[in-house]
Amino acid sequence: MPDQRFLYVIDGANHHVRILLRETLQVVDHIGQQGISGGSLNVPHALGVDSKGDIYVGENFDGRRFQRFVYKGMGAPTGTTLPPPKP
Repeated sequence: MPDQRFLYVIDGANHHVRILLRETLQVVDHIGQQGISGGSLNVPHALGVDSKGDIYVGENFDGRRFQRFVYKGMGAPTGTTLPPPKP
């Protein structure tokens, strides 16, 4: 189970789910891009995270579906994308 290091926020106008560091609210990445194919989002509207860290995004408008983004673990940070975790 992943730690609760991140906060996920829907940005429906830009068709993304923003990923923020809980501690600082710094945006570190996002999920999705506009579209109707798998992995793309069209007006994301609802968001949930399960105990395994999988993210569920419900779409409105033409999408009218839920998608699951599977948590695959944390990779090593690259460049300045993410600060290192606290010891």
